[in-house]
Amino acid sequence: MRWAFLCACLLLCGCYPGTTTYSPPQQFVMPNASDAPADAPLITMHDVTAPYSILEGVLDAGQGWGLKWTRKRSRFRFEVADLTGADLVIRYAMDPATLHDRGPVQVAIDINGKHFQTFTESAPGEHEQRWPADALSSNVIRTLELTLTVDPPWTAPDGNQLGIFLDAIGFVPHR
Repeated sequence: MRWAFLCACLLLCGCYPGTTTYSPPQQFVMPNASDAPADAPLITMHDVTAPYSILEGVLDAGQGWGLKWTRKRSRFRFEVADLTGADLVIRYAMDPATLHDRGPVQVAIDINGKHFQTFTESAPGEHEQRWPADALSSNVIRTLELTLTVDPPWTAPDGNQLGIFLDAIGFVPHR
């Protein structure tokens, strides 16, 4: 008899009409490639996430503030899709003392092992170079490996072969 009474009480408590109900939360839907952000990636050397996109050749990336030395050869990885309307940009600086020691510097850029661009810098100070990247466009998200080679490198007092002071490298919308 007690069990019957207890079961009846529990049953009546569960049928109380004032119970608040909630719908289940909306499920997350993964975006497709066409929903990808319009801005393509730009790696800023002092950003804490920079080391995830730098394969080799940038000293102290992701630490502190400001420009970072590259080695003679540095490599970067970008996950990109449609680069229509984008430029490859490189922001860098040339130190007057190192430029005096080695003379004009030639910088070669290869993408996935193929030559993309070469430029020569002979002026000290901060610089920016841009080139259209439309030819690199694709309908699918893919990995681009960019290699930056500086010739001649500057030999530091500790023997390290250094390239340029790099601020940022990557893809940005056309101006």
